[in-house]
Amino acid sequence: MVPRFGDPINSAKVIMQRQQAGVILTLVLAHLADGRQVSLNALAIFLKAQLRAATETFPRILHKVKLKLVGVLRLFPALEVVENGRTVKLAP
Repeated sequence: MVPRFGDPINSAKVIMQRQQAGVILTLVLAHLADGRQVSLNALAIFLKAQLRAATETFPRILHKVKLKLVGVLRLFPALEVVENGRTVKLAP
């Protein structure tokens, strides 16, 4: 969603979504620490397994931010979604 006025990167909604999805960013950065690319399906399975025992589950976080996994990953400039949205790697 692009706000009517101002910078879409720093809008209040985007900032709120980043805060709510911060757990996902932390887990993804830890998973991609070796610098390799991971498919979105493998990443979703990893996140579901890691967050299953947590109070905030993976589907609940996605529901709160009202985005799919690709949208959440695109909120963070440290991550780069490549190959038509099928793989994720750390941004250079």
